[in-house]
Amino acid sequence: MENFSAEAASILLLDDEKENFIFYQVAGDAGQALNSAKLPVNKGIAGAVLQSGESRMVNNLDDDPNFHRGMDDKAQFKSRNMIAIPLVAGEEQVGVLEIINKLDGQSFLEEEHRSLNILGEEIAFAIRNAKIFEYVITSYCKQRQGLNTCKGCKRPLGTWTPCIKYRENLDD
Repeated sequence: MENFSAEAASILLLDDEKENFIFYQVAGDAGQALNSAKLPVNKGIAGAVLQSGESRMVNNLDDDPNFHRGMDDKAQFKSRNMIAIPLVAGEEQVGVLEIINKLDGQSFLEEEHRSLNILGEEIAFAIRNAKIFEYVITSYCKQRQGLNTCKGCKRPLGTWTPCIKYRENLDD
């Protein structure tokens, strides 16, 4: 948000079925209302961006037929303009990154649009790699313990957050 002088930003990740976006991270005034909210993948500018695979910069959302006002209503927020980029890691669609409302009522610039596109691939790979890591570790723990919980684990991993938290609880 700071780098692009924006009021808000959000990361919308695809769910496992690839039918909905889940607002994974929302920064700005709409944050609390939208965290974990769902949006069908065929709705809004996010849906159009994901489907086309092309980013979009829209400086007047009121004139855009793809803009879905439902999220604004839910968050009691007024989106005026945005840049939305698809998050794609290789061939895998991960989600969409949006920055919303340039500060002071200004329009986003094409330079900002290009800069955000450059960041998008790195963000997409980081998200995908984190999901893969989570899956591998979860599978590893289930194999070691035969359980869906850390309770009773005799060999917690040294650097994985759930294991660290489990060890900290043992020390209490």
